[in-house]
Amino acid sequence: MGAQDNFYEGLFNNEIRYLPRGDGFLQKLPLWLITNGYLWEVTRSVRKGARVLELGCAGGIAWFGKQFDVIGVDVSHESLRIAAHKYGTCIQAKDLNAISDGSIDAVISSYFWEHMTKLDKAAILDQITRILRPGGKIIFVYDVATRNPLISWMRKTRPQLYQALFIDSDGHLGYETVDENDALFRSHGFRITRSHPMERTPLQSTSVYLKMRDWPGVARWAGKVLSILDRQPLLHLYTALLRLVDGTVGRLFPRSWGRITILVAIKR
Repeated sequence: MGAQDNFYEGLFNNEIRYLPRGDGFLQKLPLWLITNGYLWEVTRSVRKGARVLELGCAGGIAWFGKQFDVIGVDVSHESLRIAAHKYGTCIQAKDLNAISDGSIDAVISSYFWEHMTKLDKAAILDQITRILRPGGKIIFVYDVATRNPLISWMRKTRPQLYQALFIDSDGHLGYETVDENDALFRSHGFRITRSHPMERTPLQSTSVYLKMRDWPGVARWAGKVLSILDRQPLLHLYTALLRLVDGTVGRLFPRSWGRITILVAIKR
């Protein structure tokens, strides 16, 4: 990049340091719990030793660095400085022109896609199609435009506050529905093997409850109470509950009520 990105530089430096101490179920269970199952999905979808490109890698994921030949891409130099301790290659870039055609086995990302506008998404998919080998995979987890009753109520009662907290402060420029995102991937020649909307019930990630504290009335008090779940050790227990609900009774609720989606797609 020719210059720093004023919004993203140093904003998202989060990293995941967890490394399983063995191949047993209990040792690998946290992979299923962390980041809405993102680590678990990538591990089971991509062969060990594959060349993987992570978009918006932030501070990196130690487990991926041990399992794959990872290229981390981000616009934040500070984030890449942290990720460089885990990944073999880190590139500060806003596009993928530095990556050779057909050289990547999988392109992965967590909470990157919703930061791209609709036009940006199409351009990025063009680049991903170019760099992926035939049969290469995309594994993304991202926020979507949702009709979840809780989020819909917040958006309806305080639209300006919703815009400030859910969109502007997080840089979420590309909220689209589950179906709209799926259609975009298909239009670029990808076959979707999994598209799973999560958090369809009133149970939401603690980030939602933290935002609720800024809402007036009952929502503020509910947010103050529920935000306690964001503290350890309650956070681990609540995360496990949320994942179990998403994988069982949550599937009974409409797909359009999902707030987060995990997607796996294959280049035809």
